[in-house]
Amino acid sequence: MNPEKQLLGSVLIHFENVDKFLSRVKETDFSDKRHKYLYGLIKRLYNNNVKTFDATNVYATYPKALGYCGGVEYIGEIVSECISPKDIDSKIDAVIKASIMRDISLLNKEADEHLKDGFESWLSFVRLKVNSICDRYSKEDKVDLYSTFLSSLEPTATLNVDFGFKSLHNVLGYPHPGELLVIGARPGMGKTAFALSCLFNYICLENKRAVMFSLEMSGQELFSRMISSISRIPLTDIRSGNLDDEAKKVLDTNAKELSSNKFLSLYDKSLSNISSLRSALRKESEKGEIGLVIVDYLQLLSGNGNNNYEKVSEISRQLKLIARDFNCTVVALSQLSRKVEDRADKRPQLSDLRESGAIEQDADYVLFLYRHNYYVKDPSVDPTKDPLTIEVAKNRHGKTGTVMLDFDLTTGSFH
Repeated sequence: MNPEKQLLGSVLIHFENVDKFLSRVKETDFSDKRHKYLYGLIKRLYNNNVKTFDATNVYATYPKALGYCGGVEYIGEIVSECISPKDIDSKIDAVIKASIMRDISLLNKEADEHLKDGFESWLSFVRLKVNSICDRYSKEDKVDLYSTFLSSLEPTATLNVDFGFKSLHNVLGYPHPGELLVIGARPGMGKTAFALSCLFNYICLENKRAVMFSLEMSGQELFSRMISSISRIPLTDIRSGNLDDEAKKVLDTNAKELSSNKFLSLYDKSLSNISSLRSALRKESEKGEIGLVIVDYLQLLSGNGNNNYEKVSEISRQLKLIARDFNCTVVALSQLSRKVEDRADKRPQLSDLRESGAIEQDADYVLFLYRHNYYVKDPSVDPTKDPLTIEVAKNRHGKTGTVMLDFDLTTGSFH
């Protein structure tokens, strides 16, 4: 018996199952061209609110379409292989499994086309394709809405992602697993320093892994910045080696403690696309549950698309999927458009996000960082404590507003 014919026959006879059928099965899952056309016809009927399949009426309305499906006689043959409604899930699984096996068999041939662009291109394609194939075979479990609601009333401290800034969380609330938070700022505002502080505070407060991907700096640079912030010793002194014995002792103690922290992982600019990020996160998840992922910064990830908007749209969507798939909070840093510099008021707006439509849509939260003294030097302000404005511009679950933090420019630390 042919699983494709059995499945289609069951849907035609028991048209009440068309929702489940269309939600799990794709046109490309069918190997027979007639079955692909029939899938398209079923979808068209469903979209036109047809409740039952009547071959005579369908032929009268869509004679050409039915012809592409093999004609009335072939439809009768398919219907004769109808299975019981209770077996539809197993046939859906069978059709999807067969589709996946065909995809895998074609993988080598498709991958060979990427070899001409080099091994890295080939490997990136294979990773992306394999991940896509693996994700294809996933069953959507029905949510028990009542139980989910009851659980939402329980204390959520274990779900909260705490960045360690109480004043910020008073406005923002606490991000939860599965959510995407975007931090936007112009260069020089301190977004990497802020992200590192959030990262350090999180691993000190939680017993879950935190992973940071920096596409701009090396892992060594990130580590040095974190040690400078923790030790309150200026980064310029660390880089120049202008240190007394006491400072060296403090740095050594903090460096040993941080490097031995089992919850911290830093990845540098050698990882540059979504598939490599996913691969790294899979390995990290084998060591323990991941609670926080930081990407610095979004526009440096390579992605698919005919233009920057399409590329960033795909990357933004994939980061949101990573948050859901790994049940963690993803923080993505983002550059802002240069048009900020052309305005009298330099405070960022949602429209300043590069390719803002996609990022703004996917993000659960959007924060903007802004330092007034970066543009207007105020001699009355201690340069080591430059006020940093954090604007909560989007909050899917609560209020928006402004928070002020003292930012030590020399060490990248916050107070």
